[in-house]
Amino acid sequence: MSRLVTTPLPGAAPVLMGTGGSALGAGCPEDPSRTARHRADRRKATGVHYTPPELARFLAGEGLRELGEPPSVILDPACGGGELLEAAWSCLPPEARGRARLIGLDTDARAVEQCRARLRTLDHATVHIEHADFLAGAVMASQPGAASIPAARAPRRGAHRGVGPGAVDLAIANPPYVRTQTLGGAVVADIVRRYGIRGRVDLYMAFAFAMAEALRPGGVMALLCSNRFLTTRGGASLRRLLQTEFSVAAVYDLGDTRLFRASVLPAVVIATRRGTPRTPRFVSVYRSTQRAGRSRTEGAPTFESVPLLLASSRHGDAQVEGSALHVRRGVLADVTAPDEAWTLEDERSTELRARLRASNPLTIGSLARIRVGIKTTADSVFIRDDWESLPPALRPEPQLLHGLLTHHVAARWRAAPPRTTVLYPHQDRGGRTVAADLRRHPRAAAYLATHRERLAARPYLAAAGRQWFEIWVPHRAHLWKLPKVVFPDIAETPRFFVDTDGHLVNGDCYWAATASLEEALLIAAIGNSELARAFYDAQCGNQLYAGRRRFMTQYVERFPVPDPASPAAAAIIRLARALHEGCGDRDAAEGELEVLIRRSLGFAESLA
Repeated sequence: MSRLVTTPLPGAAPVLMGTGGSALGAGCPEDPSRTARHRADRRKATGVHYTPPELARFLAGEGLRELGEPPSVILDPACGGGELLEAAWSCLPPEARGRARLIGLDTDARAVEQCRARLRTLDHATVHIEHADFLAGAVMASQPGAASIPAARAPRRGAHRGVGPGAVDLAIANPPYVRTQTLGGAVVADIVRRYGIRGRVDLYMAFAFAMAEALRPGGVMALLCSNRFLTTRGGASLRRLLQTEFSVAAVYDLGDTRLFRASVLPAVVIATRRGTPRTPRFVSVYRSTQRAGRSRTEGAPTFESVPLLLASSRHGDAQVEGSALHVRRGVLADVTAPDEAWTLEDERSTELRARLRASNPLTIGSLARIRVGIKTTADSVFIRDDWESLPPALRPEPQLLHGLLTHHVAARWRAAPPRTTVLYPHQDRGGRTVAADLRRHPRAAAYLATHRERLAARPYLAAAGRQWFEIWVPHRAHLWKLPKVVFPDIAETPRFFVDTDGHLVNGDCYWAATASLEEALLIAAIGNSELARAFYDAQCGNQLYAGRRRFMTQYVERFPVPDPASPAAAAIIRLARALHEGCGDRDAAEGELEVLIRRSLGFAESLA
């Protein structure tokens, strides 16, 4: 039987991660009701998504293989019910099991008891499970003949005692995923101060930083986390940590394989603390999105689970439990700065990059600034499709009501008519967007007054010196009437279109005001092209469920585009204008456009 140590930590108070902090603070400009719902949802508040057994064994096996020698100390800083610690123990050679110390911490008292009960059945194991908060600096009490666990960071009030960092051989974890707004402003500020994490903070990032301090040089981190850190600006801090403090051995992007019940797209990272630099291998697994004709996976091999598929050498199509999956294998593309996304490089993506470097094109970002749409933080107040149903005295003046372009009406080349109208209480003043003078709009003032309690309950507006009735992100009012290219944030296939009607753009879309209609048409043509999709998959890689992509500023601004003054661009614009105006044979025009775009950027043949 195992030796289970349950001595409480001196001064260690349980903290439920994700529920602490203040209510919606100045740094969290979001609808308070949405954040309140997330905090009331235990899974969202705590970020708890327990590891499936097969994935736990894969993570443990990969971590131990990278370590190369039996570990003395195995740590899970968010141990939950003990799945990962048990998997790590079971992957050890029998002769090494009695020499390894399993240490787990968790802030959930019920999970700690479940973990203790589970690990109590392991023969000859030394187990120490604590009800404590790893990030608050909890440390393990020293035991005769066993190493102590260092504090993740020195606690602010010196509540815990322990030895310095570097006691852990293998840190294996599936830490909680809790987004910035749910954590609360005070918790986020403390994490940023302690770990220097920039951008949007998620709790799993803080765990990775703390695990790095706990590991000895040559120790291994086997981390299961959200795959968002691979490609988003918010993940740059974690990418920087892995680049500078670790030698990354492998990255597994598990995409939309639905290994968790929640909508989590996971990734696995295996890395050695201060190991020898190398080129990491990179494997991605996503569901096949082909829906018509012969199935891509007809005749493809079948695997019992995604981890077994990962452990194989299979490249291409496969089937797992009736699901059609596509596997890509390569290496982590060479990155020179943490701000660059981590993407998989294989033969196809290498060729794409080489040809683009040779043609040295401009980028969309060099032609226009891409902006996200407006964010009201009170959509039900500002956005409606029934303004005419209001009493005349509460019906806002037409000057403040504008058609709103959303992902619901987005389509390639030209959007459908807006379904909703937004009350936009702002105006242009010499290129500056300022709050409208409601004295000149008494009906809008009367309508907004009926919602004053809700609108005034947005403290971040007051903190920014704004008036209670404003929308949070209004952008620059003088730009709305310019020709602009618009596209939805999330789409399976790109839907770039051009607007010349002066409509406003909602926060589920991005837009770019352009110097001319021709420039907008050129950008829309590139955005809708096969080449842009290939570039996205090779250079950006942020895929969601069912083949959908995130068309965010940081990706789209990098799309290659020919010189607008070139003859090739003129031909592209001519076809894009016909598509925008609905003239001629659309399929034929799009086919010709694809050829023109490829040739203008140095590609003579199809990218398929």
